[in-house]
Amino acid sequence: MEPFESAWLKWGQAVIDTHVLRDNVLEMASQPDLKMPSTYTTYYDVKRHCIPLLIVEVENPFPPSWGLLLGEIVHNYRCALDHIAWDLYRRGRLPKPLSERQEQNIGFPICSKRKTFNDSLGQKLPGVERTDRAIVRRFQPYIPGESRAHLHVFTVLRDLSNADKHRSIQPVVGVPDKVAFDDLRPSDCSLTRITMGRGFTGTLEPGAELAQFYVKKDGPNPHIDVQPRFSLTPAIHERLTLIDFLRQTMSATAIVLRQFSDPPPSLLNLVGPLMPAQT
Repeated sequence: MEPFESAWLKWGQAVIDTHVLRDNVLEMASQPDLKMPSTYTTYYDVKRHCIPLLIVEVENPFPPSWGLLLGEIVHNYRCALDHIAWDLYRRGRLPKPLSERQEQNIGFPICSKRKTFNDSLGQKLPGVERTDRAIVRRFQPYIPGESRAHLHVFTVLRDLSNADKHRSIQPVVGVPDKVAFDDLRPSDCSLTRITMGRGFTGTLEPGAELAQFYVKKDGPNPHIDVQPRFSLTPAIHERLTLIDFLRQTMSATAIVLRQFSDPPPSLLNLVGPLMPAQT
C-alpha cells in the first residue's frame, strides 16, 4: 500500500459503519412512542416543602447492538490515527532500528497535557520528523486549553476505545431533552410550582432527583401521583450526543489525514457514494 492508504481505509470503514448507526438512530428517533422504561418514587420533604421525584431504576431504551457498532466505529477511527503514526515512523530517521517490542508502542498520541505529549514522543513517534511531530501536536486535546481537554473529541475517542477494548461494550445512553408530567394528581396538598432537578441535566441514573414539586400542605400525608414522559436523545454521555460524536470524529480524523496525504482511489472504491463531500 501507499503511505497513509491503510489509515484512509480504516477511516473509510468507520464512515460506512457511522452511516449505518446514524440511520438506525434517525429511524428510532422518528418513532412517536419512544419511551425510557423507568420506575420512580416520591416523598414529602418537610424542610423544603416539596415532593422530590427520584429515579429508582432505569432501563436503557436503545438496543445493545448500537454499543457493538459504536465499538467498531471507535476502533477504526482510532486505528486510522495509529496508522498515521506508523507511516510517519516509517518515513522518519533513527540511528538504529527499533526492536519489535519498541515498534509495538508506536501510535498516535492523544494527550490532555503538554508535558504528557512531550514525554510520549520518544515512545509513540520515535524518529519522526520535526515538522510531522508539529502537525500531530496541533491536533492534541490540550491545545485549545488543558482545562477543556476532556471535552475534546479525540479525548472521548481515546477513552471509548480503551474502555471498549479492555473493559466492556460501551452503551449508547439516553439523555432527556424534554419532559412532561402525565396524570399529575396531588393529594393532601396543592401544587404551587415545579422545578427540574440535577437528574434531568444528563444521563438518567438511579437515585437522581429528577424534579421537585413544591406544594402547600393541606392534609397529613402530602403526596403526588405522577408519570414522567421524556423526549430522549441518544448520547455518549451527558455532554455529547451520539450524532455529534459521529460527525465530529469523522471530520476531525479526516482533517488530520489530509495533513499528510490526499484520499487514495481505493478509498472511493470502498466508501462509494457515502464519501463526505468535504473530504
